[in-house]
Amino acid sequence: MDTVSDSEPAPRARVSLDLPPPVLRVFIVFLYVASVVQVAFVFAPVIGHPIPFGGDLDIYLRATQRFLEGGSFYPLEQLAGPYQIATGVILYPPTTIPLFAAFTVLPGVLWWAIPVAITAFVVARFRPSALGWAIIAVSLTYANSIGLLVHGNPAMWAAAAIALATRQRWVAAFVLLKPSLAPLAAIGIRDPRWWVVVGVCAIASLAFLPLWNDYLVALTNLRGVGIDYSLGDVPLVVVPLVAWATRRDV
Repeated sequence: MDTVSDSEPAPRARVSLDLPPPVLRVFIVFLYVASVVQVAFVFAPVIGHPIPFGGDLDIYLRATQRFLEGGSFYPLEQLAGPYQIATGVILYPPTTIPLFAAFTVLPGVLWWAIPVAITAFVVARFRPSALGWAIIAVSLTYANSIGLLVHGNPAMWAAAAIALATRQRWVAAFVLLKPSLAPLAAIGIRDPRWWVVVGVCAIASLAFLPLWNDYLVALTNLRGVGIDYSLGDVPLVVVPLVAWATRRDV
């Protein structure tokens, strides 16, 4: 086990606030209190009511099953004309279908277990500073982050891809499976392997060529939502980046 003697300086975080220690401690406590408040605001209204656990996953699995049976991956309402964002709407590109298809046969629990385990392992290995852990707590208890985890949103997999990308930059290319988070995929753009992954995915996407028209129609028919509609996903997805930025020098 690593130890630090009294004569050695304590490990320092790569990124830290230049605040007096007492002020920094108060700020960290504030962040943890904010986290508790966020959790209370999210769960207090639903106490005593059923929580639709895995609701997003169910939507995508039903759509995938419908596609595998010869139907449309995208609901007909999205293809018929203008519509508003609502439960059941699918805005993922056809290239995500293989991921969803895998979970038509795999145990559903793995949908959460795999990305959560990857993200947690990478975050723990970075040994974030006290401030880093506090920021992570705020990010994870943000209302939208809780919703993404409870409903089984694919943003969990984007977070896992970012986590792996902090070790191997090219893995960030898989974040492009959620185009609205594309800027985060750019962290690997200088790695030649990133371009290889993008190229392979582009070639593989040709297998879904007829679906790309449906995807574009579904996007153009959407009303009342801009390209920033996934901003609420960012606090969850950047958790590994927070851990990386506040990792301790040892």
